[in-house]
Amino acid sequence: MQPTIYPLFSTPVYYVPDTKFRVDNALLTRLLDRTEFPNWVESSGLSIDQFILDNPVLKDIRRVCEYHLTEYVKNVCGFDNEFYITNSWITRNDPNVNHVGHAHPNSIFSGCLYLKSSPKSIMTFSAKNHFAKTWPFTYNDVCPNIYNSDNWPVLVDTGAILIWPSDIQHGSNPNPLNDTRVVLCFNTFIRGDLGKSRSYVTDLTLK
Repeated sequence: MQPTIYPLFSTPVYYVPDTKFRVDNALLTRLLDRTEFPNWVESSGLSIDQFILDNPVLKDIRRVCEYHLTEYVKNVCGFDNEFYITNSWITRNDPNVNHVGHAHPNSIFSGCLYLKSSPKSIMTFSAKNHFAKTWPFTYNDVCPNIYNSDNWPVLVDTGAILIWPSDIQHGSNPNPLNDTRVVLCFNTFIRGDLGKSRSYVTDLTLK
């Protein structure tokens, strides 16, 4: 009989390699031409507009992001709470420019929809694996896997979407395109009633 492995207390990262969603070149060019990108983060261009999905022109992009956020929350995490997009912005990387590792404060889940990318683009998630956190030894991991790795790479071509808990460190490899890599990113928060018992002082309603 084969053993059963339970991935207990794991971090769920939602990954759709291709949503089949595409932004036409005219809108993509308009986005890049009309959006300001100060390089206030080393080697990354983030839009000044932190609520870019509020633009009605991007309603189709918002629809895709909200659909997959709902799929992640309800069908992966198993939550019936209402989550909504708070901040949203565009990230652009010129050729050979990476996106440095970071996490997202003031957010519960974060996501990226790749509007223009390459089959060789990689998003890497980073965290200490369970063994290293419990006993800080150096193990001879002759077969690196999702249980013993501190870094996990995911290929992100045009149309891919990723959603994950916002506290997880993540970053992208140098852009392999001979053109700009363009990513729509977003953060989320929760609203509504938290707590069902009504017998504890911790029950809360967020609006």
